[in-house]
Amino acid sequence: MPAVVPLVVHPRPESVLVVGLGSTATLSTCLACPVRQVTCIEGDADLIRINDEVISTASGTNPLDDDRVELRTIDPTLALLTDGDRYDVVLIRDSHPFLLSQTSRFTREFYERVSGRLNAGGVVCQRLQYTDFGREPIENALSTLRSVFPQVACLESAPGEMLLLASNTEESLFDESLLQRCEAAHVRRLLAQLGWDWSVLLNLAAIS
Repeated sequence: MPAVVPLVVHPRPESVLVVGLGSTATLSTCLACPVRQVTCIEGDADLIRINDEVISTASGTNPLDDDRVELRTIDPTLALLTDGDRYDVVLIRDSHPFLLSQTSRFTREFYERVSGRLNAGGVVCQRLQYTDFGREPIENALSTLRSVFPQVACLESAPGEMLLLASNTEESLFDESLLQRCEAAHVRRLLAQLGWDWSVLLNLAAIS
């Protein structure tokens, strides 16, 4: 779900930056869409090795072998400082920050670096899973995003899970052609894997 939403919100995503490899599910979702290039930055060489030796062996497929993928083994924060490339969509895979105020990927400085890597009209999506944060940390995260990006939205994608969406455009994140994009065949296939109908995307609770 975290990858599907921004790839549908952006009208024509061609280049994607994935911050963090994780289980490669996010990467696989990107490759199931008609994107031209996916760059993944991961600073943990052991995680990459586990994917190559365990996860891909068990699944029988390795998204890192796709010709559209470029893997960069570097700390993501450093990569954002040195990378001169720009992307249509940036996916940040953080999920369980213990204290948002002490997590470097929820700071204004980090968001400014991400903004600098976006093409015009680009979309950034950050997953936030929470248990009992209370209101204030989430409001602070949204406030920090709004200090950098003109357009910000928060979608409740599942109980205890939010997607923070932001864009450097002045136009609304959700345009009139969103419905048509939700009906696309590749979006239907991805949502079917979650057991969802395409219309579910249109019914997610949102705060903008």
